[in-house]
Amino acid sequence: MSRLLLATAAAFSSIVDFGDLESRRRLDSCTDYQYYNPRDTYTASQMVNYGHYLSRSTFCRSDAYYNDVFTTPIIICSVLTFMLFCFFGGMFGRMFYDSCKCRPPREDKIEFEKEKTLNSTLFYILCFLVLILDQLVFVGNERVNKAIETLDDSSGSAQDSAYAMYVGGGKLISYVSELSTAINNTALTCNSTGSAIELMRSNLSEYSIAAHIYTDAIGPVQDFLGDVDSNVSEYGVFYRQLALYFIWALAIVFAGVLVSIKYVQFRYGMKQVMWFGVIVYMFYVVLCLPWTYTTSAMADFCMSPSYNAVKSIPTRDSLRSIGAYFSTCTGNCTLTTSFDRAQRSVLSLNDTALHLLHEDCPNNTALQQLRVYLDTVSVTLDEVNSDMNCPHLQDLWFRFWNNGVCQQLYSGTFFIWGSQILTSLFLFVLVVCVSVTYQFYGEPDTP
Repeated sequence: MSRLLLATAAAFSSIVDFGDLESRRRLDSCTDYQYYNPRDTYTASQMVNYGHYLSRSTFCRSDAYYNDVFTTPIIICSVLTFMLFCFFGGMFGRMFYDSCKCRPPREDKIEFEKEKTLNSTLFYILCFLVLILDQLVFVGNERVNKAIETLDDSSGSAQDSAYAMYVGGGKLISYVSELSTAINNTALTCNSTGSAIELMRSNLSEYSIAAHIYTDAIGPVQDFLGDVDSNVSEYGVFYRQLALYFIWALAIVFAGVLVSIKYVQFRYGMKQVMWFGVIVYMFYVVLCLPWTYTTSAMADFCMSPSYNAVKSIPTRDSLRSIGAYFSTCTGNCTLTTSFDRAQRSVLSLNDTALHLLHEDCPNNTALQQLRVYLDTVSVTLDEVNSDMNCPHLQDLWFRFWNNGVCQQLYSGTFFIWGSQILTSLFLFVLVVCVSVTYQFYGEPDTP
């Protein structure tokens, strides 16, 4: 059941189940998180508002919240189950009580034909409604397809940027040994005060620490984006192929076979198909829980997706602060502070090298080589800064959550959920109708 729930909303599942197993066991509290996103122009759609009415709760990753969200799905599932038990009770009552048999008045041919016509009319109307409402899943499925494309594209682009940033961080680390060698050669060949050499070594140490912090911080981000991208692809395909088409096909087969058997007036076949309809309805009852839960929880999340996404990101490995920065482009995070630290160290190294070249050691080969290395480092820093372009990554963030999850994916989920709930209700009424319909055909005393 939990896998089906994940399949219903791939991206949403990724945010709800952020982190490792231990992180999922101990969910965050519902305390407010200070978050300001001036560039976010998202407004919840009417469908999201309708879904939010199911729980009227503020989204958060806590056991108390998930228990609250389960209330409405349990109530709806209980009502559908109660209806099923009422049907079983009515069919069981036919065995002992004539008043429960609902037999047509065969002794009065006029009344018999009248009731038969009314029953047939109701029968075909219900079959038509089941067939039509079941087709609405394709409207939802089309939107889910668009959502999967949007989510794949935005998460893939973000993953590419993270990989480029990670590669850039590796390059920055690789320059440390070359810079260290150049500084040591400068100390041997340049007759200058020891304070200048010590300052360069101190700046190199700062640069090395900053480069390692930057690279270590971007690694978990890259892994995290890879998990999100794989979840979107895996569960998106699983959802469409199994959870959607299998249930859709059951309702189509049931209604189609019923119409065929009704046409040939096969009493016994109609009774057997009626019980097949009961089994199909039971599938709807079982799946009602994840359908309603997903629709409700996603709506709560999509009332303010950027805020809820950042609040739900785990604090480990600075993931939350990094997510907050790239979703708002304000403030700082581990990546920006370590990048600025590395850049300042390189600028200071360059200034010291230029001073020595102009004052104490003109035309010094070691210093000239150091300047060449520093120019290479500066080019790599510019590349990393370009890969770390916040407006671009923020646009990917909005496309993923605002467009992909909370517009396309949610509207598709809402259509599918609404279609299947309505289909299940009319399917039940059709089963009840069939329990009367088959009595109009065959011998009057046939049970």
